[in-house]
Amino acid sequence: MSTSHGPGPAQADPDRIDPALWRMAFTIIVGTLAVVFDSTIVTVALNDLAKAFHAPLATIQWVSTAYLLALFVTIPIAGWAQSRLGGKRLWIAALGLFLLGSVLCAVAWNATSLIAFRAVQGVGGGVMMPLMATLVMQAAKGRNIGKIMATVTLPTALGPILGPVLGGAILSLADWRWIFLVNIPFCVVGGWLAWRNLPDDRPASDRPRARLDVVGLLLLSPASPPSSTGCRGSRAARAASPAPRCSYRWSAGSPWSAASPPGR
Repeated sequence: MSTSHGPGPAQADPDRIDPALWRMAFTIIVGTLAVVFDSTIVTVALNDLAKAFHAPLATIQWVSTAYLLALFVTIPIAGWAQSRLGGKRLWIAALGLFLLGSVLCAVAWNATSLIAFRAVQGVGGGVMMPLMATLVMQAAKGRNIGKIMATVTLPTALGPILGPVLGGAILSLADWRWIFLVNIPFCVVGGWLAWRNLPDDRPASDRPRARLDVVGLLLLSPASPPSSTGCRGSRAARAASPAPRCSYRWSAGSPWSAASPPGR
């Protein structure tokens, strides 16, 4: 006598992505939008800022440069900070610091204060950029990395395109302060979503703590200005050698301004 067996339980699709992972990716995208757009949105406002603060353009350019330098120096700290605080708490703290920097930039009273507050923004953004990829890859556990990372990094690709457009639209309709105030909705909503959707991964008290390479971090800081702002050399020097020569001087316009060698 033969017995018939019904169809067994359907196997899970290995290509299917957990909805919780999609919610986490969306949460990270919302928070990242503020950092990505702010990296380029301020570029179109430099002339307006120079007029508002009655400062030379050489000084106002440090509004962008200070942000990038702080971003560059802070990136190596993200891994150490995550091992101390956990990804969720670190993400919310970095987003809160970026929000604080945005509000301070909007109430800046002169060029010096604006440059300093932009550095505060850069510290928060410098933690968020590497932490964005780390949190997603840890949550995905090696599965469907391509699909998830393509979605999460989409704002990074669109930022240089949409940032200047958004900045121009804001300046044509409102005051320059709104190029910083526009970050507030992204930060507030992103922080609330992070509190709800990111897993609580705070490290155990008995877990070995990673040590911060203080010496390497201190050596990295002096190398940041030439590597992130670039170098300029004379035509004769570029003709004689393919490697550019760097010369930096202390000037009234900026503390680390690139100076061309004599004879340019």
